[in-house]
Amino acid sequence: MASSTPSSADRPIQLLWDDGQVGITPEDENRFVMALPTKVDSAQQQVALDRLRTQLRSDFFPIVHRWCHNHAERVLACYMTAPADHYTIYVVTRSNRFDLTLSDAVAELDSQLFGANWPVEVLQIPASNDQQLRAFFDPASSLEIYHAQRG
Repeated sequence: MASSTPSSADRPIQLLWDDGQVGITPEDENRFVMALPTKVDSAQQQVALDRLRTQLRSDFFPIVHRWCHNHAERVLACYMTAPADHYTIYVVTRSNRFDLTLSDAVAELDSQLFGANWPVEVLQIPASNDQQLRAFFDPASSLEIYHAQRG
């Protein structure tokens, strides 16, 4: 005689509700993960990418550009690179040496961005031509957020 208790495969995946937190029963976790269609995942990634683009334009870029403009007497340009694992901001100074007077302000920008949930690394590099910049990053594949000659 067949069992009257359905197997986990014969019933819906069950959620656990605990003080507003949603979980999945341990026996259903694998079924849940395997049931996620790749199209949904792809659509969610596209939504996340669109949201990121919007937030970069409305929040991140204005913060960095405003900071550069406010320090224009010492900042020549500012670039962003996006390697696979994180963003890096390169602040190119007007000096051909490391600008110690700017280092606290660069650290404050880094902290401000982190506080706004932008986990980026902000680095200061001396004034350099494109060839010298390549020692740090590829200018051709970076994003120029600010340049003193273009504002």
